[in-house]
Amino acid sequence: MTTTAHDPGRPDDTAGPPPPPLLRLEDLSVTFSPDGALARLAGNRRAVRAVDGVSLSVSDAEVLGVVGESGSGKTTLALAALRLQRATSGRVSFAGADVGGMRREAVRRFRRDAVMIFQDPHSSLSPRMRVSSLLREPYVIHHIGPDEQYSVAELLRMVELPERLADSYPHELSGGQARRVGIARALTLRPRLIVADEPTAGLDVSAASAILNLLQALRDEHGTAYLVITHALNVVGYLADRIAVMYLGRVVETGAAEEVYDNPLHPYTRALIASIPGMDSGRASRQQPVAGEIPSPRNPPSGCHFHPRCPFAVDRCRSDDPPLEEAAPGRQVACLRWRDVADAGSPAVSHGG
Repeated sequence: MTTTAHDPGRPDDTAGPPPPPLLRLEDLSVTFSPDGALARLAGNRRAVRAVDGVSLSVSDAEVLGVVGESGSGKTTLALAALRLQRATSGRVSFAGADVGGMRREAVRRFRRDAVMIFQDPHSSLSPRMRVSSLLREPYVIHHIGPDEQYSVAELLRMVELPERLADSYPHELSGGQARRVGIARALTLRPRLIVADEPTAGLDVSAASAILNLLQALRDEHGTAYLVITHALNVVGYLADRIAVMYLGRVVETGAAEEVYDNPLHPYTRALIASIPGMDSGRASRQQPVAGEIPSPRNPPSGCHFHPRCPFAVDRCRSDDPPLEEAAPGRQVACLRWRDVADAGSPAVSHGG
């Protein structure tokens, strides 16, 4: 096949509008309302806004990392993005199609194109099924013909597991092996998007590093997009093209991964970076990891939700709710004092692996 190189100096008359993002979340909110006798007896009638007006996108073959402490709404966001959790308001679209308005057949196709790797690999794998059956099951569920199927041996090779494990049950696998089986199961349908919830949780450093290397290699080979959910910035720093930082259901900073590491604009991002082990000691000594506990989403602080824990907070932070604003091309931050945060610098962190 003969191809003609595109001259970037000339206008391309044949180029149409850019394709829509593979996944787009627009002003997405998920609210849990207390109900039942137990809530009434406890006098607990406050709703929990687990996801609070989040707008994000993931392009084909891109890796977006969503990071924040437990309770920040990351997993709820992921479940709502895959229509596994009902959104209270906002819109989710996939390849330009409204996910919330999909009919049965469109949902079935969506379930093939966008899959999730759950945080606890053992609990997500049926204990009564051998690995070989677990890997074949998606083909049965989605009525995939033999011509479109990977063999069990191929799937195990993709995730660097020996074929002998095909006859094993999940309880016979180590944590790292179970995680790899979960990844292989996700790959069966050749998805365009994989949502990975805490892909290295519970693994030792060596096993976690191996999983990250595997995900990176699979992304390079298959061009799969990832939405990676994690509390660890060093995890998304290795994998992600872009990072979104969440706090109490809101996105407080987004940007290219390298830029977020090298120049965090939100005090919360800065504190998360300071807590990463192995930073340059000369600069780390001037940083303080995030102090205190994340407040209850049932009763978030007024003004900026982060102000009770923020070393940069001033009086107006307690009353004014900062919007997510454009700080630079491709950079957004929700902080009234982000310029002061930028001037304060950040820890030197190795984010290349």
